[in-house]
Parts: sequence; structure tokens; C-alpha cells
Amino acid sequence: MNCGNLPGTGGPSAWLVLAAATFLIAGWLLLRRHDGHRADSVILTLVLLIGLGTATPSPSQAATDDCTGSGTGTDQTLVITQTSIITGLGPTAPPVDIEGRVTNPSHDSTYVSTVIVSIGSVTKAIGAAPGPCRPADYVIANPLMTVDQPLPALSHVSFAGASIAFLSTSSNQDACKRATIHLTYVSDSR
Repeated sequence: MNCGNLPGTGGPSAWLVLAAATFLIAGWLLLRRHDGHRADSVILTLVLLIGLGTATPSPSQAATDDCTGSGTGTDQTLVITQTSIITGLGPTAPPVDIEGRVTNPSHDSTYVSTVIVSIGSVTKAIGAAPGPCRPADYVIANPLMTVDQPLPALSHVSFAGASIAFLSTSSNQDACKRATIHLTYVSDSR
């Protein structure tokens, strides 16, 4: 995500140089003050006030918040939750629909364009037949799900459209009986 300056930061470097010079002069005047120069304390006060004025952001600078960009999954404050239950996958079973919800726990609104689902990993069931059970034993149809909806602060939006099925091959796939499929979700938001 690309954001504009944080409140009170990102001003021109000349302001920082001016503030540093102001504080150097103030330090010098403090040293001279101990020599009994009373007029210098008045100058010191004025220099400190001018220095603080240059180092403090103006109200218009402090109110700036210009953020644009895109985020994915849960890394940018969005939480993606699968709401459908995937059961009954097998060589002759029909595909199972994949549905879920994108939640915005932030106090800022965003816009969700798409949600993409993929197979992250497969965990064999305890006591499963020997042999491999891999993500390649399954297929996801329509993994790119279009949402195209605003997501106000502290709200959620549903997604659907993908499905998962078991791929039947000529090799022994008994190792996949009762396996757990771990799906990965990524959202495109702005």
C-alpha cells in the first residue's frame, strides 16, 4: 500500500535544517546567558518559539491522508473465511462449491475486486493407505471469484463461484481417502 506523508512528516528538508540551526543558536545563547547577558535570554525565547513553529506541521499538512494501493488475503487488514464445508470428494462425486466471506476489521473502507482460491496443501488422514496424496489429485474450477464491491469499515462481503473436485487417475489413490485439503485465499482490494 502506498500512502502519503504521515501527519507532521515528510516536509521539505529545508525545514529540518532550519530547525537544527535554530536549536544550535539556542544552545549557543544558553551558554552566553551564564555569562550575565540578560538580553540574550529574550533572544533565546524568540529563537525557540520560531524554531518550534518551523518544526510543527501546519493544520493542512497534519490532516493529509492519501492512501492508495492493493492488499491480499489477511496481510492488509482483511480476513478471509471459508463458509462452505467441503466433504464427499471422491472419484465419482460431483464438485463441491467453495464459498466464503471477506471481513474488513479496519475502521477504513476498502474495495474488494476478486478473491482467488488455490490448494495450499493436503494432509493425509491418520491410518490412510500408503502412498502420496498431493494437491495435484484435486482440481479447482473457476478459482478467480469476482466480488467487485465496496467493503465499508467493520463489515463483510460474501464470495462464491469456485468449486473443487477430486481428479480420478489410473493410479491407486486410496491415500487420499478422508484427506484434509487446505485452501489458500488471496483477495485483490484497494
